[in-house]
Amino acid sequence: MRETTPQLQLDYNRIAPLYADRIDEIDWTRLSLLNVRYIITHTSVDLNTALPSGLDPRYGNGTTLPPRSPVYEDEAARIWEIYTLPRAYIAQQNDPGEPLRLESGINIGLYAALYNDTGREKFVDVSVASGENDSWLVLSETYAPGWKAFIRPRAGNQDEEQPLQTERVLENFIGVLLPHGSAEYTIRLVYSPTSFQVGLFGSVISAGLMIFLVGVWAWGMIFRQQVGESTTLSRLARNSIAPIVLNLFNRGIDFAFAFVMLRILGPEEAGVYQYAVVIFVWFDILTNFGLNTFLVREVARNRDRAAYYLLNTSLMRLILILIGVPLLVGFILSRQNFISPPLNPEALVALGLLYMGLLPSSLSTGLTALFYAFEKAEYPAAVATITTINKAIFGLIALLLGYGIVGLAMVSIFLNFITLLILLYGARTLINFARGDSASRPYQPNLGLMGSMARQSWPLMLNHFLATIFFQIDVVILEAWHGSRVVGQYGVAYKWLMAINVIPSFFTQALLPIMSRQASADPAAFRRTYMLAIKLLVCIALPLAVLFTFTATALTAVLGGAEYLPEGAIALQIMIWSIPVGWMNSLTQYVLIALDLQRRITGAFIIAVTFNIVTNLVLIPRYNYQAAALTTIASELVLFFMFVMILQKAVGRIDWLAIVVRPVVVASAMFISIGLLWPVQPILALLVGLAVYPIVLLALKPLTADEWQMIAPILPARLRPLAPSS
Repeated sequence: MRETTPQLQLDYNRIAPLYADRIDEIDWTRLSLLNVRYIITHTSVDLNTALPSGLDPRYGNGTTLPPRSPVYEDEAARIWEIYTLPRAYIAQQNDPGEPLRLESGINIGLYAALYNDTGREKFVDVSVASGENDSWLVLSETYAPGWKAFIRPRAGNQDEEQPLQTERVLENFIGVLLPHGSAEYTIRLVYSPTSFQVGLFGSVISAGLMIFLVGVWAWGMIFRQQVGESTTLSRLARNSIAPIVLNLFNRGIDFAFAFVMLRILGPEEAGVYQYAVVIFVWFDILTNFGLNTFLVREVARNRDRAAYYLLNTSLMRLILILIGVPLLVGFILSRQNFISPPLNPEALVALGLLYMGLLPSSLSTGLTALFYAFEKAEYPAAVATITTINKAIFGLIALLLGYGIVGLAMVSIFLNFITLLILLYGARTLINFARGDSASRPYQPNLGLMGSMARQSWPLMLNHFLATIFFQIDVVILEAWHGSRVVGQYGVAYKWLMAINVIPSFFTQALLPIMSRQASADPAAFRRTYMLAIKLLVCIALPLAVLFTFTATALTAVLGGAEYLPEGAIALQIMIWSIPVGWMNSLTQYVLIALDLQRRITGAFIIAVTFNIVTNLVLIPRYNYQAAALTTIASELVLFFMFVMILQKAVGRIDWLAIVVRPVVVASAMFISIGLLWPVQPILALLVGLAVYPIVLLALKPLTADEWQMIAPILPARLRPLAPSS
C-alpha cells in the first residue's frame, strides 16, 4: 500500500484515500493488481487528464485506449471505472526460475476463469501456452500461510490431482507456479492453515481429558452398587463396557490427531505411513504368536500360575522378535527390487523404527492379556487412553517440527516403553511371584512349556495373521497398482471402520474367559450366551452401517479434508456393510477358540484369504479401490459360511434366520425413513432414523424373555423393570 499511494494513516490501521493533489504519485499498476475498479472523485476532477495517457494496467505497455467517461455523476461526485485486472489471471515473467516480481517485468493476459469460490476453496480453469518463460496463476487475494494448490487436467477427476506449491507473489498475492508446456488445467486452491488445525486439536484434547475424568468418576458411581454381584453378565459388563467406551474415546483422540496429520502429510505421505503400519502389524502378529489368547485362557483357568505363564510367554516373544528381523529385511529387499517405484528412505526408516518398537509393545500386550485373565480389563484400557492422548500430543509436535512419518515412528517407540512401565507397575499384585506351585518354577524359563505353547499357539497366530491379511491385503495390492495416494484416500475409510471395530473386539475378549469355562462346564449356557451375544452385535452393527452410509461424505471431509474426497467416502459407504457379518465372525472365531477348535479355524481362514487375495488381484488393477471395498464384504461372507459349518458340528444347528431377520427388518425401516427425508433435510432425516430404529426394534422383540433376564443385571437399576419377565 505504501508503494501504491502515499500512506499517512497506515500506522493507525487505516488505508489512505487517493489524494487529488498527489495523483501523480499513484502507482496505477499496483492499484490495478488490487482489483480497484471504481474511483470516486469530485466533479471538478477529470481522470482522463490525471491518469497516464492510454495506460492499460493489464499489459503495462502503454496501449492506447479510448477516453474514459464517468459511469455515474451527480452534482457532488463522479464515479470512474478504470481498467483493472481480473481476480484470477496468468502472468508470465521474463526472468525464469525467480519469484514473480513487478521489477522482473511481467506479461499479463492469458486465460484464467475463477469459479465455484466458497472463500476457503476456489477452482480456476487455466490455459498455459508453451514457452521458456514461467507461467504463474495469480489470485488478487492477500496471501496467507495455509493456502494449498492442486492441479489436474481440465477434464480430469480429483483423483488425478497433483500438489503445487503456493507462495506470495507481486508483494501481496497468492501465486501458483504452473508446469511448462501448452495445456489446459483446473487448479483447486484450498485454505487449510496448520494453526487452525492445531488449535482445534488442542481444544479436542482438552475436552477429551475432561470427559475422561468425568467418565472415571461415573464408572465408579455406576458399578459401585454391583461390587458384590458375581453374575456372568455383571462380570462381562465390567470387562467389556469399560474397554469399549475407553477405546471409542481413544478413537476420538486418534481422529483429532488424524484431522491434523492427514492434512499435514497429504494423501501421498499418509498412504506411505499407512502402508508401513500395515507391514508392521504383520510382524506384530508374528511376535505375539497367539500367546495373548493362550495366556488369557490358561491363567483364567489357574490364576496361581500367572507369573509362570507370563514369564515364559514374554521370553518367547523376545525370541520371535529376533526371528522376525531377517524376515523384515527379506521383505524390504523384495519390495524394493520387484515393485516400482521403491519405497522412499523415510518409509524405510519409519518401518525400521516401528519394528524396534515391537520390543516394549509385545511385552505390554502380554501384560494386557494378564489383566483380561483376571477380569480387570478396565486398567489396561485406561492406560491405553493415557498413552493415546500422549501419542497424539507428541505426534503433533513431531509433525510441526517437520519430522514427518519418521517422527511419528520415534514417538511410537518412546510411548511404548512408557506404557510397558505403567502396566508392569499395575500388574505387580497379579503377578506375585511368591505365589504358585514351586514345581512351576516361576522365576525360570521352561523350554518344555515354550514348546507346548508353540504347538498350541501357532494355530492362533496363523489364524490372527490370516485374519489380518484377510482385512488388509487390499492395502498392499492397492499400493502396488495405484500408488500411495489412493492408499491414503482409502485409508480414511479404514480409520472409521477400525474405530467402530473396537466394539466386537473388546466384547469378545471380555467374553472369552466366561465362555472358556462354560464350554467345558455348562454347554447349554455356552450356547445361550453365544446366541445372545450375536443378537446384541447385529442389533448394534446394522444401524451403524445405515448411519455411516448416509454420512460418509461428511465423515470423510471432517477427518481428512477435501483431498480425500470422493474416494474415501465411496470406499466407506461400501466397506461399512461388512461390519454386520464381520462382527459375527469376530465373535464366532473366539467361540471356536473357547471350544479348542482353533486348528479348524485355520482351514476356514485359508479358504477366505485365498478368495480375498485372488479377487483383489483380479479386480483391483481395473476397478481400483471400489473392488477392494466390495471384496471385503464378499470375503466376510465366505468366512462366515466356513465358521458356521464348523460351529454347528460342535454345538448343533443354530437358526440364523431367526437371529438376524428382525434386526434386518428394523434396519431396513431405518434406512428407508432416512432415505426419504435425506433430500429434504439431512439432519432431520438422521434424527427420524435414530428414533425409528429403537421403536421398531422394541416392537418386534428380537430378544426372548430369558435373554432379557440375562441382560437385566447389567442394566441401570431404573431400567431393569422394563425388561419383560415372560
